[in-house]
Amino acid sequence: MERLLEDILTSKEEQQVIALRTLKNQIIGYSERKKYFIEHQILSILIHILSSPETLEESQIQAIFILTSLAQVGYSFTSRICQAGTLHHLFMIFITKTSSPILITASLKALATILASASIAVTIPEPAIHHFVKILAKCCNQSSTPSEYFQASLVASIISACGKVPSQQNQLAQSGILDILIEIVSLFQDRSNQKPQQHFYRTKLLDAVLHALSSLTHNHDAHASQVAASYRSSTSNNPNDVYPMITNLLKLAKDPCISIQLGASGCLANMYRSGAIPKKYSTDLELIVIPILIRLLDESYKVKEHSLLILAYLVTDSDEMQGAACDADVIRKLANILHHVNNNPSPEMDNTNDKIIEAVLLAIAALTLFKDDYRKQVINAKIVPHIVSALSHQSAEVRVAACQCTRSLSRSVCILRSNLVDAGITDPLFVLLTDENLKVKTAACAAVCNLVLDFSPMRSAILEKGALKIMCEHAKNENSALRLNAVWALKHIVYAAETSVKKNVLEELGYNVLTELCNDPEVSVQEQALDVIRNVICGQQENIDILLNNIGVSKILSIIKKKLSSDFTEIITAVI
Repeated sequence: MERLLEDILTSKEEQQVIALRTLKNQIIGYSERKKYFIEHQILSILIHILSSPETLEESQIQAIFILTSLAQVGYSFTSRICQAGTLHHLFMIFITKTSSPILITASLKALATILASASIAVTIPEPAIHHFVKILAKCCNQSSTPSEYFQASLVASIISACGKVPSQQNQLAQSGILDILIEIVSLFQDRSNQKPQQHFYRTKLLDAVLHALSSLTHNHDAHASQVAASYRSSTSNNPNDVYPMITNLLKLAKDPCISIQLGASGCLANMYRSGAIPKKYSTDLELIVIPILIRLLDESYKVKEHSLLILAYLVTDSDEMQGAACDADVIRKLANILHHVNNNPSPEMDNTNDKIIEAVLLAIAALTLFKDDYRKQVINAKIVPHIVSALSHQSAEVRVAACQCTRSLSRSVCILRSNLVDAGITDPLFVLLTDENLKVKTAACAAVCNLVLDFSPMRSAILEKGALKIMCEHAKNENSALRLNAVWALKHIVYAAETSVKKNVLEELGYNVLTELCNDPEVSVQEQALDVIRNVICGQQENIDILLNNIGVSKILSIIKKKLSSDFTEIITAVI
């Protein structure tokens, strides 16, 4: 195999093509061989071939085929491929080699394959977006060739992988891509009475386009509203009028193709969360989308993960959707998935299992945010031990999801006083307050908030371990989310606390820092800081004296006066 690498490096023109083709054939289907070549600098060799102006086009095509094959192994390989700078060179070939359809298709296939399992945010270059528009627009005349449909499908897959970053969402929409994707869904949603080949390529394109739309509308209210209102009469003010796009997506959610079901469901979930779906369609989501997502939990790992993420997003902050899901026995299914994954470890599936565990925990956290009945279902399904175990998981994303579950479950006083204590959640959660990962620390602070309230049996143990000092440090952090959760926890620590505890908090935090937090750039932090002051002064006269003696009457009155004229109701309420 070393000789083969040497041949690729030293051979000229046709001999190099032969060597590359030999390498491609040797690694297809062999993960260990792929690992060997990656560890022996094949990526730098391939990048040189892609970037050299003297390289034969056929050598570049073979090099791209090899990259695509390497990326099909999964995350462990794609992360190294991305770190090597491969994406830049693939985009450059796509942008500059417009006269070679084979090279364009090969580069798009490689980009789509790599980005499908990449964990980094990738920005699509502006020139590539212009080419994307042309490729997608061709398919709107419904007379495209199979090759053109295939290229458009790959483009949509790339958009799907990159389109959840806000700046990228706006850039793609401004280019006209959002409008084109909407048009393709409208044109291709009915694929009946078509020849087999035409049906196949149109189905592949529709599938990729739906997932691209799902990405572009995720957490983007304007885009979600635009999609929902597409093809609706602009002169109608009748709320009972049909929304054609929503109707089409509800039909597609029942499509025989599972991936199309997921894409359509993702779009509908985004529209629902953005408030773009009229009330009359909410029942359709409960009766159609929720059951479909739950049924898809019985499918492959990839489908299961995607379905879980959509489900978690759809039910977040929605009593109706949470009720529909829990009435359909979703928590039992989630418990079964966790039991299976944790009891059947597989080194080859580590990354996939991690994503499944994360997705399940996110769904549980969303489902149990409001109602004790659903939290009790989690307890009865024996999920809590899995949550405690996940707090110490090697994956930061899993630890974050476990913290979110802890936060949701701890909103129940009964569960907080019994099940969480018995499960031994205190120690692993406390460790996460100083986790090296910022998102984990932030989520752990949020989870601790309910555990340090005066009625919590875990309050003393957490404070004795040093949580007070840690929270005061985090309250000074430059990250606004961590700062907010830390101040929130401090508000709970001083609530109904003894004067000595209140004094310790104020001295550890610093009186000047407390007043600075009252003027924090984030309104939510200001609100929590004002609540800290309110909770401190409640109770005995000496609590008020502590603040007056250390901050000063004039400064406190100045803060109150300023906040009473705030533009934000929550700030005025906190001061009053």
